[in-house]
Amino acid sequence: MSLAIDIENLTFTWPKQDKPTLTIPRWQVERGEHVFLHGQSGSGKSTLLNLLCGVLESQSGRLCVLNSELNQLSARQRDNFRAREMGVIFQQFNLLPYLSAEENIHLGQWFTARANGTNPASDVDNDFENLTASLGLTADMLKRQAGELSVGQQQRVAVARALLSKPALIIADEPTSALDSEHRDKFIALLLAQSRAHHATVIFVSHDRSLASAFTSEVTMHKLNSSYIEQGGADVS
Repeated sequence: MSLAIDIENLTFTWPKQDKPTLTIPRWQVERGEHVFLHGQSGSGKSTLLNLLCGVLESQSGRLCVLNSELNQLSARQRDNFRAREMGVIFQQFNLLPYLSAEENIHLGQWFTARANGTNPASDVDNDFENLTASLGLTADMLKRQAGELSVGQQQRVAVARALLSKPALIIADEPTSALDSEHRDKFIALLLAQSRAHHATVIFVSHDRSLASAFTSEVTMHKLNSSYIEQGGADVS
């Protein structure tokens, strides 16, 4: 079994807190698996995603992502690893408002090329037009500054940026929250088709459990996180 994520006895405690926010005895995700992750606010979802991305560092336990022990990497090494191996779709988009939509999308490729030590100009992706068209991003939208776009349009730009470099691991934090049902369904189909084509692993977080059936497995934080159980948390159906 080839694992994308291998967690054992992982704990994370925020500063000035007496109890851990996250305690995961064991969690394994196979490469190519598409996981739907669900949990109530405060159940540790965002903390877990930040640990998987290498933004946060756990205090104890084992966290192995794509065969790399993240706790053994420096902060810069984790940043390079994330740029090289992951596509992250942030809930807050993290677009640069003064750049055009197209420039924001290619910015992800620039970071990937930099992490790989290659020339960004050599990493031009022929799938750009197909990808942006599939997400409903028109030529006019792509030329406009990101700050001038609607919330839904900004989210589609963030999705395109994450998918363009064909990452091995895609982490999506509430990526459909600002999309209408038509664009939501198109996005889910595109995300899963892209991931299957490149055998990418997907960790998809959403409060909309009606989307869970599109994924190969569903995980709820109240079962995954022992700290949430001990603090009396209960997942919401």
